Formats: sequence, C-alpha cells, structure tokens
Amino acid sequence: DFMTASQAAVPSGVTGDFRDIAMANGKAYVLTGFYNTNYELLIGKLYRTPVSNLEAASPEAWTEMQDISQAGYLWGIHAESNTRFWFVKGQRIQVFTNSSDVVPETAPYRDFTMEQLTDDTSFSQINGACFVAGDTEIRMKGPMGAAAAPAGKSLAGQIRLAREAHMLAEKKKKEIK
Repeated sequence: DFMTASQAAVPSGVTGDFRDIAMANGKAYVLTGFYNTNYELLIGKLYRTPVSNLEAASPEAWTEMQDISQAGYLWGIHAESNTRFWFVKGQRIQVFTNSSDVVPETAPYRDFTMEQLTDDTSFSQINGACFVAGDTEIRMKGPMGAAAAPAGKSLAGQIRLAREAHMLAEKKKKEIK
C-alpha cells in the first residue's frame, strides 16, 4: 500500500486559501478563507463535495455549508464517520449532527462560545484544539478483515497560522494608533 498525491480540481467561484480539509463517508469538507486587511475577520466559506469530485476533469460546483465573516484566529474542521461535524470557528466551536444536510442557514446542534468554554474573561481566543478518536474498532469485511480505530485530529498546523494572524493583527493595531 502506498499514498499518492494529486492536485485537487477546484471549480470556478471557490476563493480564498485552503485552510483545512476533512474527509468522511466519501465526502470532502473544505474550509477556505483569508483575513481582512486588519486581520480582524476571517472571510471565507466551508464547502462539501464528493471526494471523487476533487479529481474530476470538470468538477461540479461544491455545496456551500457556511458563509464566514467572523473574528478569531483558530479555524479547523473535523468530520466523523457518524456524520457529526465539528467546526472550530474563530472564537467558538460548533457541532452539527448531519454534515450532509448542513447549509448556511443550518443552526448547529451545539454552539460553544468563549463564555461557555471558560470562566476566565481574560481569554478571548481559542488557542488550540484536538479531536480525540473514539475507542470503537472498525472491522473490515471478510474473513481476514483488519481492525482499525477511528483517527483523531490535531489542529497543530492551524495553531501556527492562528498565532501568526494574531501577531499581524496586533501589529496593525499599533500602526493605526
């Protein structure tokens, strides 16, 4: 077994930097975006598309799940095989129960704001997140089926980007004064 890398086929209309990608149940979830000039808001979108569409010669339009214009520095997504979807969204964490049905108007199943995540009011940003895999084993079909555990996910790469964006925002604030 080996892995290969391929360039994703991106349909017209998708803009912004690719900030994160998650895959589950044959679907790819892609978070795109960029910061405004003061680094105060992330402007972007969260999309869903079949994994097969990522390599299509003529990719179909991706389904928009969320339209983003929000403060915060840490952004990341995690899709679970049970269709639960986690979105670390700047200064909140949102959970959706059926990722296949999420559109911009969909209210999250859970919406954890900074006030709900900590009692310490001096904390205004989420600085890190990690998704811990469940302990349920998945067994492949057949007599020789191998067992595999679901994978967790760290947002370590996004943490570095969040720190850089925060530092740039602070620098911009000093320039404005």
